[in-house]
Amino acid sequence: MTSWSELRSELRALRAALDDRTTWQACLVKAVIFEVSQHARNRLALALVVFFIPSWLGLVKGIIPSRPVDFHSAVADGVLTVPANQLAMISGAINAVTLIIGFMMFAAVRRSSDFDQRLVLAGYSRGCLLTAKLVALVAISAAVALYAGVVMTVFWDPLHPWLLGSACS
Repeated sequence: MTSWSELRSELRALRAALDDRTTWQACLVKAVIFEVSQHARNRLALALVVFFIPSWLGLVKGIIPSRPVDFHSAVADGVLTVPANQLAMISGAINAVTLIIGFMMFAAVRRSSDFDQRLVLAGYSRGCLLTAKLVALVAISAAVALYAGVVMTVFWDPLHPWLLGSACS
């Protein structure tokens, strides 16, 4: 088992190796780190994630009654009877995550155009930067969807939480 200091020294050596290499993969890793840090600096989007998702799900839980409704499912090839508030909560969580991720990506693209232009002038390829934006979008989307799934379990206890988690990602 490696100690914490050994792990830190290995990570520093890996970072130093990435600083020396100019391969497409190294450029992609650095560009993904730049993109994720750009998203982390967006305080408004982080506040939306932390506060809007729980308040929206709480509002849905409080307003929508728990009476059963019929839900037509193509996967089950028929009609399922589910509680209305749980169905609305899943739909509301998906809509909230979509709204927040869309806002985060538009804000990041708008703010990072000058920085991306400097990276292109420094030797980064445009394809690498676009791929990094896509990778960061997928990573941030998965994290926000996981958070929304965890918040949903505060308001109701799903019978199969791993199915809810796989549906969120």
